[in-house]
Amino acid sequence: LQSSIQIYGNESGVQVLNNQVTGGEAGIWLLFASNVLVSGNIVTGSTNMGIVLQVSPNNQILNNVVSAVPDSGSWTPSSGIIAFYSNANTIDGNTVTDSAPYGILLQGSNSSIVTNNVVQSNLMYGIKLTSSNLNTVNGNTISGNGAGGIFIDPSNSNNLSSNIIFSNEGNGLSVLDSSNNSLSTNDVFNNSKNGILLENSDNSSISDNIIHNQGGSGVVINGSSSVNVLAN
Repeated sequence: LQSSIQIYGNESGVQVLNNQVTGGEAGIWLLFASNVLVSGNIVTGSTNMGIVLQVSPNNQILNNVVSAVPDSGSWTPSSGIIAFYSNANTIDGNTVTDSAPYGILLQGSNSSIVTNNVVQSNLMYGIKLTSSNLNTVNGNTISGNGAGGIFIDPSNSNNLSSNIIFSNEGNGLSVLDSSNNSLSTNDVFNNSKNGILLENSDNSSISDNIIHNQGGSGVVINGSSSVNVLAN
């Protein structure tokens, strides 16, 4: 994988700050790296990934702008910001737009925080979690994405709260084949299908959300047991 900036190995205390990064398969690539700060960078036009953490725990990805990252199909997964088998990272205050297929993707990544990001106009989902557990997705603004706002499958014991999810094609928030997830205090509106879809996902809670003006239903629960829907 060819990248514009690569941090490789057990590096610690490295800072990647305020760069303008254009091109490459990946704009900024952390591989087997930890305790790295990536902040204030502008990453555009990478062919597969804007910022990628690969087997890289305990890093901070803060206040970057990532845009125009197409899915060339030459490396999977692809997206604006990716944590790939990378635990305990913080992804905070970034703006991710016009990327494919997803804005922010956690794959096989646990115990991370995804907060205060603006994720809009990406090809498919704004934020996707797959095989990722014990994460917090909080306070993000997610709009104008082509297949839905937040999509989770199969991922367990995640906390999704206080996100603003609106004007996405598809569902605002989808949870499939997962368990023990909490969906609370989200504002979900003007999505083309349903506000919240819970499918084959047991032992979950949907509480204190504001859900209105969807193209379909507000909340859809299908094939799921022990689900609490409270005070929405």
